Amino acid sequence: MKILKSQIFKNYTSLSLNHGAHILLNILLVPLFLKFWDISTYADWILISTIPAILSLGELGLTSYGSNSIVILYNKKKKNRVNFTFQNIIFFSIAIILTIGLILISFNFFFNLNKLLKLNSLNDTEFYLVLILLVFKYMLLTNTNFINSLFRMNNQYHLTVYLQTFFITTEIILITIILFLGGSIIEVSVIGFFNYIIGFFVSYYLIKRKFKWLKIIDLNNIDFLFLKKIFYPSISFMTGNLCKMILINGTIIVLKIYSSELILILYNSLRLVMNGSRQFINNLTISFQNQITIDYAKNKLLNILNKFKILTKYNFLSSTLFVLILILLLEEPFLIWTRNSVDWNFNFFLFFLLANYIEWLSIPILTIPYSLNKAEILNKIYLSTLVFYFIILISIFKFQNLFAVPISLLIVNLYCFIHSYIKVNKILLLNKSI
Repeated sequence: MKILKSQIFKNYTSLSLNHGAHILLNILLVPLFLKFWDISTYADWILISTIPAILSLGELGLTSYGSNSIVILYNKKKKNRVNFTFQNIIFFSIAIILTIGLILISFNFFFNLNKLLKLNSLNDTEFYLVLILLVFKYMLLTNTNFINSLFRMNNQYHLTVYLQTFFITTEIILITIILFLGGSIIEVSVIGFFNYIIGFFVSYYLIKRKFKWLKIIDLNNIDFLFLKKIFYPSISFMTGNLCKMILINGTIIVLKIYSSELILILYNSLRLVMNGSRQFINNLTISFQNQITIDYAKNKLLNILNKFKILTKYNFLSSTLFVLILILLLEEPFLIWTRNSVDWNFNFFLFFLLANYIEWLSIPILTIPYSLNKAEILNKIYLSTLVFYFIILISIFKFQNLFAVPISLLIVNLYCFIHSYIKVNKILLLNKSI
């Protein structure tokens, strides 16, 4: 059948498999952690897992921007610029992430993050080791995904996703084995690092077979002016994810310090459910994203507008369907999944779901600027949303406590939806008129 051979279908299938791997990761690991670790150790792991959000500051959106730029350059028949961009992105992303990691380790030396974060499961030496492992794992993970993304050049995005899924799956298997063998936070950190050492070299081997003219590094091509030139558009590619990570991990820190561990685990567990739902809803939009970028490179702007209309329609339908499914069916599976370690609070869940529903509706809107390499138009929206969230959260936390988080999210997600729709609509109308 023709539809089975279409690139959109291949993308959607690979993304669904990837989404399934993420669901498997969350479904398996949460009860496994709770089975083999006590509540305090698992709460410490949740907090330690926020460290990659800090390291993402060092990535500067280089790989995301670089991947999109390479797709556009390749489809404009500029292979020399593809090699130049590829080599500079690899070099600077590694250099900057390692620099940020060194700063973080130095900060730990002077201020003892282990005690500052009130971790109970690691001594100071063990925390140092975990910190170093997470720095190197993030560096490898970031560049592995960037290398895999080069399959997008000839519209084979599904291969990118399949490779990402493979290494997610191997990490799940390895962590599960380690937990059954009585592994601690250190052993789990080691196995994640080991997984992406292999991932990095396998990915480069495969991409080199496909594009033999690619070179991973050429010191003669390294250009600091290139980094200066792409700095702002590159940072713009990371602004949305970075703001979201700061929002999530900031919320975790606030709940860890000022609330109980059970409330922290309730929030984080529901957040994983919502994020899993969002990823499934997002699959259709991402399936079109690479084609939208190629259309943009080839100046097919009317095609982009048509795809946006289709995505908006079906995104609304799928988001609404997921809301109904979660309201009717989530409670019992949630309690089984968390091994009855937390109390189910329907009102908290409902507010949290509504806040996420507003965000889900904005998915096609927020995707268009990234596809067109114009992510900078969303910077002020993301930053103001983040600031408003914490102002509202801190202002009402004393009075609302448990409900402060979903109420704050609901308000800022509604603001983000309206403001971003106005911005993106102007871009599409402007491009159409040109």
